[in-house]
Amino acid sequence: ILRTTFPEVDGVPYQHIQDEIQASCVVHQSTGGQRVQDWIQAQVHAEFDLQKGPLARLCIGELGPEDHLIAVAVHHIVLDDWSIQLLVQQAFLAYFAGPTAAGLRETSGRSRRIQFIDYAAWEGQQEVEDEIAQGLEEWSEQFLPLAPALEFLPLQDRHESDLLDTQQYAFQLSDQAVTSVRSLALELGATPFVVLLGLTSGVIATSGLQKKFTIGTTVANRDREELQDVVGPLVNLLPIPLEIRDQDTWTSYLHGCKQHFLKALKFQHIPFELLVERSKPERDASRHPLFSLMINMQADLSKFELPGLRLEPLEVVGNESFLDASLAFSDNEQEIRGVWQFRPSVVEQEMVEHLTHKLDATLRSLAEGKNRGLQLDSPSPTSMLEQQETMRKGISLGSFAARATNFPTGVPADESVWQRFSACVSRLPQSNALEFEGTSWTYQELAERASQCADWLAEAGVQAGDRVVLHVPRSSDSIVLFLALWKVGGVAVPIDPTLHDFRKQQFVDLVHPQWCVGESENSFLNAIGCVARAKLEVQDTSLADDQFTRRQLSRLTWGSPNNEPATPLFRTKQLAYVLFTSGSTGQPKAVAVTQRSLLNLVESLNRRLDLASPNRFLWLTSLSFDISFFEWLSPLFAGGTVIIAPAGAEGNHASLKDFVERSKPTAMQATPTSWEMLFQTGWKPQPNQTLLCGGEPLSFLLAKKLTESSRAWNVYGPTETTIWSSCAPLAEGMQVITLGHPICNTQLYVLDPQLELRDSFSLGELHIGGTGVAAGYLNDPAKTAGAFLPDPFAEIPGSRMYRSGDQVCSDHTGALRYFGRKDGQVKLRGHRIELGEIESRLKELPELKAAAVVRWPNRPTGQLLGYVVPQTKTWPSATVLKLQLRKVLPSVMVPSRFFVVDELPRTAGGKLDREAVRKLRSIPLLEQTASDEPADTNLFRTETEVKIGEVWGRLLAHPVSRRTDFFDVGGDSFLVVKMLDQLEKTLNCKVQLAQVMRHSVLQDLAEFIDGCSSDESTLVKLNKSTEGVPIVCLPPAGGSILCYASLASQLKQPLFAMHNETIDPETVDAASLLSHYEQAMVRGLEPQQPIILLGWSLGGILAAKLAEKFSLNNAFDVRQLVLLDVPSVESVAAVASSDGLLVEAFVHEYLSSLSLPANQVAHWCSRNRGEKLEMLDLWKKLKSDFPKAPRFSFEEFQAIWKKFASNLKAVGDFEIELDPNLALFVDASREPKRSMLRHAVAKTTPAFEWIDADHYSILREDLLDLICILEHRKVLQ
Repeated sequence: ILRTTFPEVDGVPYQHIQDEIQASCVVHQSTGGQRVQDWIQAQVHAEFDLQKGPLARLCIGELGPEDHLIAVAVHHIVLDDWSIQLLVQQAFLAYFAGPTAAGLRETSGRSRRIQFIDYAAWEGQQEVEDEIAQGLEEWSEQFLPLAPALEFLPLQDRHESDLLDTQQYAFQLSDQAVTSVRSLALELGATPFVVLLGLTSGVIATSGLQKKFTIGTTVANRDREELQDVVGPLVNLLPIPLEIRDQDTWTSYLHGCKQHFLKALKFQHIPFELLVERSKPERDASRHPLFSLMINMQADLSKFELPGLRLEPLEVVGNESFLDASLAFSDNEQEIRGVWQFRPSVVEQEMVEHLTHKLDATLRSLAEGKNRGLQLDSPSPTSMLEQQETMRKGISLGSFAARATNFPTGVPADESVWQRFSACVSRLPQSNALEFEGTSWTYQELAERASQCADWLAEAGVQAGDRVVLHVPRSSDSIVLFLALWKVGGVAVPIDPTLHDFRKQQFVDLVHPQWCVGESENSFLNAIGCVARAKLEVQDTSLADDQFTRRQLSRLTWGSPNNEPATPLFRTKQLAYVLFTSGSTGQPKAVAVTQRSLLNLVESLNRRLDLASPNRFLWLTSLSFDISFFEWLSPLFAGGTVIIAPAGAEGNHASLKDFVERSKPTAMQATPTSWEMLFQTGWKPQPNQTLLCGGEPLSFLLAKKLTESSRAWNVYGPTETTIWSSCAPLAEGMQVITLGHPICNTQLYVLDPQLELRDSFSLGELHIGGTGVAAGYLNDPAKTAGAFLPDPFAEIPGSRMYRSGDQVCSDHTGALRYFGRKDGQVKLRGHRIELGEIESRLKELPELKAAAVVRWPNRPTGQLLGYVVPQTKTWPSATVLKLQLRKVLPSVMVPSRFFVVDELPRTAGGKLDREAVRKLRSIPLLEQTASDEPADTNLFRTETEVKIGEVWGRLLAHPVSRRTDFFDVGGDSFLVVKMLDQLEKTLNCKVQLAQVMRHSVLQDLAEFIDGCSSDESTLVKLNKSTEGVPIVCLPPAGGSILCYASLASQLKQPLFAMHNETIDPETVDAASLLSHYEQAMVRGLEPQQPIILLGWSLGGILAAKLAEKFSLNNAFDVRQLVLLDVPSVESVAAVASSDGLLVEAFVHEYLSSLSLPANQVAHWCSRNRGEKLEMLDLWKKLKSDFPKAPRFSFEEFQAIWKKFASNLKAVGDFEIELDPNLALFVDASREPKRSMLRHAVAKTTPAFEWIDADHYSILREDLLDLICILEHRKVLQ
């Protein structure tokens, strides 16, 4: 076997056994021991030449006349560990045989009964293959599905480039531990290896809270006597599934390990690759397919004692590993040694050292007769007193460090936010306190406004402890309201004005506020189940110049005695605010936070993050999001300036980038998702900025961006412990991202279910104690008692701690590391979401029997997937489910996609198995309409259908049938352009966009292409609905009707759209354009038929003009006119008259029509503004800058441009008179300064709604919000 090489012929390797081959023996002489060891390491790691050989290398380093280092390096393709032992034995015999060594070699070779080539031939015999096949079936029945791999707590995200590096850690078990191993082996009737394998895996499993897991080992695969002396690669890998059962002790667990090991050993002859193939694991280049840890017992060569020769082992560091870690034990009957080999990019040395010490401590504990339980809910076997003392030091580290850096030791119980703010006013009265929309206020001015507002609140009747809803957007007025309210002792209840009324009603029902402050009465009070007893308006003339004069305060009372406010659980006069979080039962929770907790948070972080000196802090977050309090209180407590971002800035990152660059804040705070979006605009942090990132797990890639030129911090904390509870500085080159250490007066405990402290590198649930712990859940004593527990570790009697539900561990420095949730809670874009609340709402729907919601794996932007079990064979559409959820939940809680399943996977205890749900990836997406037809009706019937199906399947990554509607299963404007291009190449015919819109079902499109339909009407019906008043949509400037496709697919009434592909852009004017659309409607619709006209963007002006014309000639009965984010005619004319503006508007619409992100489009347009390019150069630049966007030829691109320009110029000549009672305006709020049509044409204010969207997303990502509005306004039937 050592004469074997593997040359290649035409790139294919084959095995060749040479008659003879030159042995490789390298000798190195040196007087330096370390230099010789380094040389040995280099020789061992040198690559082999598989084509030329030899594939074994003997390396001898001479330290002295009688002192040598010997290493044997062998390629694993020719020898295994057992074979090396055979060769070493033969070498020893040859060493002492002297001159007779050659004869000895020949004799030993002839006496060996079989060679490896004989074994290989035997393995290929049919009866052996049949035996392996039978064994594989038995193995599958007994072990599949295979338990997940035993995992170390990961150090960081896996990066393939780092996985080749390895490190080693060698150790020797204590004498007491060795004695314990041997006694346990005798007691079990097993080998010491089984004991070591079981104990090591048990220590790791209990640290990571794994009950069922798989580890690996190598087996010699020489159970037949004739194979004992074969030299060759007979070794096999063997997965061993193990389990920790409830109530297991270490001894009972080891008994189970023995049984599992013997059971697995029966199948050692089955090649490992067959086991992998049968297991069908999820492939990941960074992981071994079946296990992450391998434990072996290596032969101890030092046991070969020969006269005049003493052997000592030399550890050689491996240079790569295909596993996260491997552990090789060696036993020479006096001592037991071990060598860990691990990937430092996944497993760190401190963890390996800790687990090794824990293994030794467990063995010593068992030797002392302490056969403790090792259930996952029990303490580890080391001394609990010892653990508690260690952990006390760890959790106190933050407090000690805080005192050492002059952090406040506590906040006076009677001090208020107003008092702290007033102290800063006295110190810096003329410094800028805030900047908003081009104006700034000094501290003195802000204090005066807040005092005047406080007087007004008091005169109105607001008393200490009153809960006051603040139904207002982010602005300078908001700060005035908060400060004034806290001055009079009120409790702020901020509610986001953009939420749906149902959600607002839930919040109001929870807190029963006494007062409400809002922009107007209609904006909120009419939507909740209480009555306004009195409406009070600000009359103080000293405030006449402030926007605050437009706000209204209403006293709220409740309609029935059953709705009287419940008795508070705590003194409300100490509360600062009440915020709402998602609840697993379907009802949100109202978290009540005290002023003392808020003060402690701001003071601690200001000092810890070096924000105590004056700074410019950007206030970007919504009022109803708890981190917003830190954004504006931090600078006001430090004498800095609050930079208030304009409305909608958080949703338009291109605008936010411009605002940040103009306002130059020195401190910013955002979630990872928001930071990623901001970086995509090309924004870069400045050297003087402090950046806070929290609310979601932070990736290494984002951390690297944040730390390139600024000071960045990872912050962590739930709402129930007042915004942030810990912080960790981020630095370049860091190996791990942690949650850091606690802020001042805060304690962090890692506990098991019995509330016992876990040791380092052991997973547990994080509990948080200290000043930041909230008062509880308002008016909900049961939930408060379940989440806010007595703190058994606190020095102050009566202290409480909050059970966070977050899985963490502490490392060797005492810093915490985050490992997800132990329940159904996730973080999306900074929002804490209980998946159970979404599931509860889904289960309330009559169409569904059961439902599960999980986070979409590997989607950094954060999306949810819904899995549902329908009540009947008639499935509800995904659209219906989303619409139902939008009525009762915020948009962030609505799953992006839905899948249908026969049943949901559950654990042995009957609970939903979310991990199993996440693996259900082949479930069909619910389509818009159910298919009750037999299965064979969905099979393709023609060659055209087959070819279209192949194209759609590739583009949609989704199974399709002949009845599949392209837009129902994920088709959009981006994909339809690609589809048209691929269909042209596949079918050798050009398909127009209007034809796809008219025939979006695969069967219909195939029939059209095959010549069964050729209607080229301007009026195109976009859905199959026949009942209800038809909606007729007018095209935007580009003339495409694709923008209405998603809307059409989700409506139950017919929707038509008109394209202008037949209009000559060279001759079109206002009159011909209008006549074209009117004639198309006359040909395609019944005369005087009731219709609804709808137009988006420029199409809104066309719709308005047609409505005006039909009101005069009575051609159609226009029941309603819906105008979606429509510009004024004047603004269109201004753009049309300027070549530069016209080209910029065209590029903006062209790129947006390709479904490119709005912020990316805005950034490109902003960056290239003013650059004058000919159409050909512009086309080339767009192709270069957006290589992944759908491709148009220059001729197609130029045609689109001509149509856009001619339409814009024609519409700019219109003059419109509108009936305000007919029109419904729906505007995009992300562009609040946009000049809308309604401002120019209506003398009386028409019906008006707005959506938190941008100009393009109103018909795409935010379409469901639009549909909800159209339903509410009775447009839809």
